[in-house]
Amino acid sequence: MRTIFMSESCQRDHFLSMTFSGQKLPLINGFVADVNEEDIKNIEAKGYLAFRDEKNVHIPTPIQEVYAAEQWPSTECNPEYKQPMRQMVDSGVEKLIKKGFIGSGVHIGVADTGVDASHPDIISRMVGFRDFVERDNTNPKDPHGHGTAVVGVAAGSGAIISKFHGVAPGAKYSHARVLDVNGSGYTSDIIEGLQWLSSCGCQIINLSLGSMSPQWTPVSTAVQNLCKQGILVIVAAGNDGPRVQIQAPANADDCVTVVGCNAAGEYCEFSCIGPAINENEEENSDKPDIMAWGRNIVAPLSSQAVSKGFDISGSYRVMNGTSFACPFISGCAALYIEAVGDIKNFKKHIKETAFDSQEYIYFQEGCGRVNIYSAIAVGLGVEEIPPKDNIDNSQDDCVPDPIIEDTSKNKGCFGLVWPFWSLFFAVNSFFS
Repeated sequence: MRTIFMSESCQRDHFLSMTFSGQKLPLINGFVADVNEEDIKNIEAKGYLAFRDEKNVHIPTPIQEVYAAEQWPSTECNPEYKQPMRQMVDSGVEKLIKKGFIGSGVHIGVADTGVDASHPDIISRMVGFRDFVERDNTNPKDPHGHGTAVVGVAAGSGAIISKFHGVAPGAKYSHARVLDVNGSGYTSDIIEGLQWLSSCGCQIINLSLGSMSPQWTPVSTAVQNLCKQGILVIVAAGNDGPRVQIQAPANADDCVTVVGCNAAGEYCEFSCIGPAINENEEENSDKPDIMAWGRNIVAPLSSQAVSKGFDISGSYRVMNGTSFACPFISGCAALYIEAVGDIKNFKKHIKETAFDSQEYIYFQEGCGRVNIYSAIAVGLGVEEIPPKDNIDNSQDDCVPDPIIEDTSKNKGCFGLVWPFWSLFFAVNSFFS
């Protein structure tokens, strides 16, 4: 029986992993091995936690919305509609790109179904690829298509159709293929993929996957440990809302948990809701963190995908779900790092500057819809961001105090103004 064991002692992990011919998982101070029931009991008696290593990590539940195909000729998904995508405008992405910010030099890691690195939108900026599903394979591949779309939302160049560019079209990326053609993967493979991405020097790691459960898992531990190492981990909340709680590993306290909205900024009810269940089996009321576009997202289409879905010009596809809101935030993080030069305040600043429509409770939308332009302005201590060539990031430690924006549109994510009883009645009202 393939089982994951976690312990606080790295030395003991090494000893036992060798004893049982297992694979070390240093990211969680553990190992994975094929053992029998008696072995499991003996190892647990030594103070280890045991988790069965099953194929129980998946892409979030696919959202099928056929009306997108019927309506696209009259919407911005139509390539003949020349205006930029609304979400890119409203979030400040287009304005930042015009000022020269494209995520240059920033390294995004993606753990997903693989990547079609031959797609023109992402062909030139892949740093590394490793396959944890077919371990003998060394060629980038994505027979599912989900991973290619995720990379494109974060960092696609729009080489074929310019208006369909990603959020950070100059960022580079590495891809760990941890999910198979059906969008499923083993917990240990996910953890190994995350270990590899961290060793590649990724500053951001995107996880558009989950366990279909709100309970803490070894992948939650892996994500939390990556965050403690200073890596920014962005995780999709899951697509089983509106009455299912945020799914692991989006329940890791320090990751950025993302829910979806449409181009008008309206909350997508397929998004899982807060609060999240933390490692101590307590509810973390500060989840989700942020909302980004997850409905009618146009992303690169893998030429290897078994199912093409609704394609545009044979090169892109229309996608829905928190899977694609997640890389939108990963791309925003790349723009923030390029502009501000430091990642440590990214989560704080996107939450402080998010637009809150006041139409949804915190457990649905978090702090609201992302506004990366305002977040970067706060990070730089300016009201209007100058073009890239005029910014000197050598004085990061001397950045002025953040400007205080109009808080009438924000609910105050740091020091929530809602008393507990207000939250209680709001949630009750939501479920009634």
